[in-house]
Amino acid sequence: MKELTTLKKIQKRISCIIQARLTSRRLKNKVLKKIKNKSILELIYFRVKKSELLDDIIFVIPSNKKNNKLEIFLKQKKIPYFKGDEENVFKRYLMCAKSLKTEVIVRITADCPLIDGYLIDKCLKDFFYSDVDYLSNRGSRYELPDGLDVEIFKKKLLDINKRIQLNASEKEHVTQRILTTKNLKKKFMNFKIKKRIKKKYSIDTYHTFKTVKNFFYKFKSLNFSYNSIIRAMILDEK
Repeated sequence: MKELTTLKKIQKRISCIIQARLTSRRLKNKVLKKIKNKSILELIYFRVKKSELLDDIIFVIPSNKKNNKLEIFLKQKKIPYFKGDEENVFKRYLMCAKSLKTEVIVRITADCPLIDGYLIDKCLKDFFYSDVDYLSNRGSRYELPDGLDVEIFKKKLLDINKRIQLNASEKEHVTQRILTTKNLKKKFMNFKIKKRIKKKYSIDTYHTFKTVKNFFYKFKSLNFSYNSIIRAMILDEK
């Protein structure tokens, strides 16, 4: 706790920005599907709120009629949200970060309800202690499994890239240009996991939704940590 408090005092505004939409091609309205009587969106918001280092948690959603239902839902649940361009997710993130006056962005997606605040805090501590521009808990030999993806980067990287002509793929995938840019300090975290976990735990089809839903029922509470998740995932691989 003391370590977290010290880190919090010396660092800048940190915002967790979560992209969400209803128009997924393979599983429409997936973020509103329910697990243990809570929508995917509510589960993510509840679990991420356990972070002790975040200043903001906000969903960035498309500003069009197809996603009106999503806006209404978030408003009813009093969950913060920001509306922007559906196709240009990069711009959506940039404009949201500007409105919050944030300096460090934690990026997660709304198809990963297993992510929790404790994992985010672990990644943030590594980000600041390593003094890097970009950090991910994926991409190394000992990465976390798909569904626990966290990316952290300085907001100024979006400011730099907005001056560049981005292609359609770079507009859709927020950190793609960051990952291919040289001369940036990047880190891909290593986790001491005994066994590589191959199963997918992000939700993009009905099959993966069932996988994640069944996984939640392994725990009595919704407030289980990523360490418990990893142990259960390893058992599932057997």
